[in-house]
Amino acid sequence: MELTLNNEINKNTNENLEVKNFMKELQNALEKGNNTTPTLTTEFLNEISLAKKYKDKLNDIIVNNMKNLSYEYDFLYFDYDKDKTKYYFDLYSEGEIEREYLSKKDDKDMELREGTFWKIWDKNHVLEEEGLKDNVKFNTEYDLENLGRK
Repeated sequence: MELTLNNEINKNTNENLEVKNFMKELQNALEKGNNTTPTLTTEFLNEISLAKKYKDKLNDIIVNNMKNLSYEYDFLYFDYDKDKTKYYFDLYSEGEIEREYLSKKDDKDMELREGTFWKIWDKNHVLEEEGLKDNVKFNTEYDLENLGRK
C-alpha cells in the first residue's frame, strides 16, 4: 500500500513539474513574440500579389486573422520552429494561442505536413481542414487590399 502511494506521489510530482516546465516555455515563447507562421507567410508571399509589398506586416496580419478565426472554431496549426529545430502545434481558441512542441518520437510517428490546419471535434479528435487555411488566406488578402487603399 505504501509503495503504491509513493509511486502515485512521484507520478503526480513528475506530471506537475512537466506542466510547470511547459507553462514556463509557453510564457517565454509568448513574451518573445514567437507566434509566427513561417510556412503560411512563405506560401502567401508566393500566392497573394500584395503580400510582397507588405511583407513586413504580413505575418502579423496572418496571426491576427488566425486569432479571429479561433472565435468561431478551436483549431490547431502545425509547423516547424527553425530556431528551436522542433515541430509544434499552436492551439487557437477564443483569440488565444498556446504552443506545444512535439518530441522527436511524436514527430516521426505523426508524419504531418508543415503549414496544416486541424479542426478539433469531440475534444479527442482532430481532422485536417484545408478550409481553415483558405479562410485565413482570403481574409489576409482582403486586409492587404485594404492597406493598399490607404
